[in-house]
Amino acid sequence: ERKAKEEADRLAKEEEERKAKEEEERLAAEAAAKEEEERKAKEEEERKAKEEEERKAKEEEERKAKEEEERLAAEAAAKEEEERKAKEEADRLAKEEEERKAKEEEERKAKEEEERLAAEAAAKEEEERKAKEEADRLAAEAAAKEEEERKAKEEEERKAKEEEERLAAEAAAKEEEERKAKEEADKAAAEAAAKEEEEKKAKEEADKAAAEAAAKEEEEKAAAEAAAKEEEEKKAKEEADKAAAEAAAKEEEEKKAKEEADKAAEAEAAKEEEEKPAEEEGEKAKEETEKKDEGEADEKPKEDEKEGEKEGGD
Repeated sequence: ERKAKEEADRLAKEEEERKAKEEEERLAAEAAAKEEEERKAKEEEERKAKEEEERKAKEEEERKAKEEEERLAAEAAAKEEEERKAKEEADRLAKEEEERKAKEEEERKAKEEEERLAAEAAAKEEEERKAKEEADRLAAEAAAKEEEERKAKEEEERKAKEEEERLAAEAAAKEEEERKAKEEADKAAAEAAAKEEEEKKAKEEADKAAAEAAAKEEEEKAAAEAAAKEEEEKKAKEEADKAAAEAAAKEEEEKKAKEEADKAAEAEAAKEEEEKPAEEEGEKAKEETEKKDEGEADEKPKEDEKEGEKEGGD
């Protein structure tokens, strides 16, 4: 009975120890579960805080993107104003070119008229010479008349030469004005190239921002509960792509504007090349006129000498 009682006590004690151990394990499990819940709650709180921080960062990026878009719009307006002024300058230069051509046409007609008068004078001189041969008895009167006509012709030729020199000086001044206009066009082309470089850098910054937005979107896609946020970032990326497309279109427009400026510069250079033959022709005509004047001056004493011998014979 004593052994049975001891066995019963032992078994009771083991049962009590087992139950105590089970209770201890249960309490430990509850404590672990509570600790796990607290950890999850803390992680949830940290996740929400991180999402809030990312939302604020995204709003800041959107604000900066909007400011950049407004800046690009302002630059586009300024560029449009510059192009308008460039077009007005091109129209002004075209008008000046038309006026120059009209003036050259007038000068050409004046030169033709001068040549016609010179031919008429030569024909008249020939008629007078024949009349002089037929009227030897009026040699003295004819000689006096011829001398008077010679002086009048010399005066006329002197005035024509002075007019020709004046026109040449005006042509030189016009050439200087056109050279200055070409320098202005080259300067405008250089400024357009610098502007294009600045806009290229702005486009690279926009592309970099778009790439960063895309990387940010990839990171946020990894989050299990970021479906709504992913949609918002997709819209932001579309806005960035739109801004990049607008920047590319603006760059294309500026490239076309630069090509137009280059064409205008080439047209100005071609115009100068076209004017060079006309100027060379004017110089050549001037030299021929001077040679003609010198030849007539050399022939005149010979004619006077022959007429003097004829009068002596009479």
